[in-house]
Amino acid sequence: MRRLACGALIALISIAPTASVGEDAARALLAKHRSYVGWEFGDGTFKTMAVEETVTRTAKGKTEEIGRSVDLQRGILNHLRGNTVEADFYSESGFSGTIYWLSDENGFTIPRLDEGRKTTLALAILFDEATTTLPATVLRHETVGSSPTTVLREAIPNGVTLDLYLDETNGAYKRAVVDAEGDPTQIEVEQYAEITPGKRVIGAYHVAGELLERTRKATPNVRITDDDLHPPKPHASWDFGRSEERRVGK
Repeated sequence: MRRLACGALIALISIAPTASVGEDAARALLAKHRSYVGWEFGDGTFKTMAVEETVTRTAKGKTEEIGRSVDLQRGILNHLRGNTVEADFYSESGFSGTIYWLSDENGFTIPRLDEGRKTTLALAILFDEATTTLPATVLRHETVGSSPTTVLREAIPNGVTLDLYLDETNGAYKRAVVDAEGDPTQIEVEQYAEITPGKRVIGAYHVAGELLERTRKATPNVRITDDDLHPPKPHASWDFGRSEERRVGK
C-alpha cells in the first residue's frame, strides 16, 4: 500500500483555490500541525530523503517481517523499491517528473495510468507533510482513542478528498481517511518519529482492517543521484521464435 512520492504536488498546490475567511479555524489548526512536525513539503528543510518502511505481522505471540521497501525522494521525484517476503515478489515504482511508472520483477517498466494514482497522491500529501500547503474546512469534532480531535477535510485538485483527524492538544494527526465518501482508505497514525531536532515524520501506522504494522525510518538529506531515480533496466528477455512465449536469461 506504500504510496509513490509526491509527483505533481507542486503543480497541484499552485492551482489550489484560496481559502475563504470561513476557513480561518482550519488554517489555524494546520499551522498547529506544522508547528508540531517542524516543517512542510517544499520549504527547503529537506532536499532529499530516504524512507525505509518495514511491514510486520504478529500472530500467536510471534512477530515476523513480511515486507520491506526503500523510497528515495528528491523534491517531487522518487524511486520506490519494495519486496514482499511471503510471495518473494519484488517491484519498483516512481515518479519521473512527468509520469508515474511501475516496473515488475523482470524490470519491464510501464506508465501507471490507473485511478489509484489519486489515492497515491493523497497519501503522498499526508506522509510528505504537504497537508499544510492546501486549504481545508472543519467537518466535526471526534475522539480517536482518548484524544479529542478536529476533523479537517482537504479536497485535492484533480484528486480525492483527504480527511485529517488532528489532535487538539498538540497538532499531531491521529488518523487520515482518503476518499471518505468513495472508496475509503483509513490510516491510523500510531506515532511520530523525530528525524532531526524538532523535525518529525510519521514513524508508525497501520491501515484499518489490516493485521499489519508498518514502521518508517526516514533519513534526510542523503545523496541521491539521477541514476538512483531512473527506472531499472530490463533483466529478462522474450524469445518469440517458437510457438510459445519463453522467457530467457533472468
